[in-house]
Amino acid sequence: MFFLIQGLKIGLLVAAPPGPVGLLCVRQTLTYGIWAGLFAGLAASIADGFYSWVAALSASYVNSLMETHGKWFYLIGGCLLVYLGVKFILTKIDFNKTLQSTKPKHLLSSFSYTFFLSFASPMTTFLFIGWFTATGVFEHTLDYIDILSIVIGVFTGAMAWWVALTSLVQATKKKLRNEVFQFLNRASGTVILGYGIYTLTKLI
Repeated sequence: MFFLIQGLKIGLLVAAPPGPVGLLCVRQTLTYGIWAGLFAGLAASIADGFYSWVAALSASYVNSLMETHGKWFYLIGGCLLVYLGVKFILTKIDFNKTLQSTKPKHLLSSFSYTFFLSFASPMTTFLFIGWFTATGVFEHTLDYIDILSIVIGVFTGAMAWWVALTSLVQATKKKLRNEVFQFLNRASGTVILGYGIYTLTKLI
């Protein structure tokens, strides 16, 4: 139970800070509805669960992986962020029309964008390593049941955050004008583009 509770807490803490994944989740909710936002959150939660599993298994392995293939992660993640940022900035959407229904292709794109974006950010693993250290998880010898409890906890905690966030966005968006949505769309695209450029600078 200790590891499950710690996983819940850490999953929530990792998901909550604003970043490109959170902006993408909000943007998909604003554009295509709550289910698109939830699918984006599901993809992010799966990635968080995977990286928490990797962190729990072996911190030294993660260090070796980053030393050997770190530039590829930065390249893929940076290019994806730049692509999404430019795409969002240039896309003109009538939110009043698109908010009425969510098509399967929008759910798939929400999941796939967030999935690849999340998996292209291996630094998340180091964040989990830090939290596991801070909360005393690494003070114990972890068996497979303990690790499974941590992963389930992280996934559930992260998903709880995305459900809360998308529900809040869904509840308030009807009170906003289309111009506000367009501004938020371009603003989120600009921020995501900035994250991408910053990520690519790490290759230098």
